[in-house]
Amino acid sequence: AMTGTGVDAVILITNRLAKEEESDEVWLANLQALLDKLPSQVPLGFYECPYPYKRVLSPKVTRWCAESGRFFFLKDTCCDIGRIRERIRLVRGTPLRLFNANAATLLDSFRAGAGGYCGVGANYYPELFRLLWAHRDSEQAKELQQFIAANDAMADLGRAYPVSAKYMAQLHRLPLSLRCRITERTIGDGDRQTLRQLGADAERLIRRFSANAVMETA
Repeated sequence: AMTGTGVDAVILITNRLAKEEESDEVWLANLQALLDKLPSQVPLGFYECPYPYKRVLSPKVTRWCAESGRFFFLKDTCCDIGRIRERIRLVRGTPLRLFNANAATLLDSFRAGAGGYCGVGANYYPELFRLLWAHRDSEQAKELQQFIAANDAMADLGRAYPVSAKYMAQLHRLPLSLRCRITERTIGDGDRQTLRQLGADAERLIRRFSANAVMETA
């Protein structure tokens, strides 16, 4: 049904293909049964969603998915730069690309060959992540990385996401309400002040970094 909507790709959740205690063999068998029923031309991907339990793809499973040619996207949530580098090595030369969801390891993963970023931080200040990607090989990128990593938890406001991100979007004049599918999550006046300050700090860094980049190009 999802493929019939015209989407560019369908992302599967890794923890839905087997129970937590079940083996990779069970997981792969269930995946193959699913693949047999899906249109072969539809690009597929994976998200290692933490809920109801986190199932991080093993090297064996990662290699199988990469070599199958059916998968193009992996939202990586292992948060381990060593493991990320190994995964990037495993998928090299295949259609599968790794997109890191972890702020702390982001720049290192970019430099190791990750395909990009896929995490909640991009809902707060997407331009910072674009700049980090564009200038990932420069020494100055470390300052962007430090800001992103240091403020990752603050932006989330202790599980206020996605309400906190919607408020940040309002600050950029996007016509969004603060209605949220997770109804118990709210933000107070103090939270709003924190987010306004965070947004202002990010904007100053973006302007300064962008200006420096223009000067270097000139």
